[in-house]
Amino acid sequence: MPKQGRVNDTIQFLRTAVVQPNTADPLRQPISEWLEEIPISPAIDQGMSQGTAGTELTRKYRRAMILILCALNNVPVARAQQMVAQYRDPNLQSALGTMLLDVARICVPRRLDPPKQQLLATPAAFLAANRIKTGNGGLTTSIASQYEFSWDARGQFYLMEPPVVFHQNLHVQFPGFNIAVTKFTDIANLGQITGAVVTGNIGITTQLSGCSILYSVNGGNLVAAHVWPNQAAPVRSNLPGALVDQAGLPAGVILALRLAHQGALGNALMGGTFGIFGMVNDLGDTGLRAVGPNNVRMHGYVATEGNAYFIAVKVGGNWHLFGQQNNPGRPGDGVSTFQQIYP
Repeated sequence: MPKQGRVNDTIQFLRTAVVQPNTADPLRQPISEWLEEIPISPAIDQGMSQGTAGTELTRKYRRAMILILCALNNVPVARAQQMVAQYRDPNLQSALGTMLLDVARICVPRRLDPPKQQLLATPAAFLAANRIKTGNGGLTTSIASQYEFSWDARGQFYLMEPPVVFHQNLHVQFPGFNIAVTKFTDIANLGQITGAVVTGNIGITTQLSGCSILYSVNGGNLVAAHVWPNQAAPVRSNLPGALVDQAGLPAGVILALRLAHQGALGNALMGGTFGIFGMVNDLGDTGLRAVGPNNVRMHGYVATEGNAYFIAVKVGGNWHLFGQQNNPGRPGDGVSTFQQIYP
């Protein structure tokens, strides 16, 4: 029987199969999606055949286990058949559940550790080629945290976010730093914005939705603030004279321009490089340019190129800063834009 028959039927069964222990339940869906992504050889397909032994239900359990062993654990077909044959019918739910837990413990690191290490070692190459999505996992302060690094098969992106209750993605962990969001309306003085002193080797913000990142970087030291234009009217009020005729632009664009004219970090690094990554109105303005009376270093992103992300990675003891955009509605399109912001 071809793959679209036996293999697909088995993957659909795995999505709803009763397994023990209950901790294996959340793994059924992401492991099914993983199996859908990878090629399944005709030999594995044929090896899943159970003939007429047992009941229809027990045959489904055994086919699922053979598929997992061969496709994800690289077990030879004959050996997988022998391993599955040893389980008695009453034990199939627990056998499949234990196998799913083993996939998360053994196979997932083999799958995700290499791209995670590439991100940490050569972030420019990784971010230019791979779509990402970042989040704060519910964190509301700038703080070091464990992050989950996972692959979303439907969105075709790597997700980086602190653990949250509803996560069901297969993941590995890494230590990161959450750069929290600051509301524009909470800032008393644009020239004295308090940035987060980023520690560790990777700093991450949530998705930028009209937001701007202010950074001060000097070698292995980084201070960064994520400013959100939470209310458009205050962003447009009391504009400096040079920006009055641009008040009709989107609030995110006005925010970036205003910060370039009036903004600064109150805890900027002595001798550091100051810059902004914010929303711009035209694709031609996304690259490095000098903006405002002090020729502030600025990179940009545009609303038309999808979701925007900022990420900082320390390489060889020095911080490297990056921006990426990708369109979540078109996963096959890959990365929309990528920039190395610093150095």
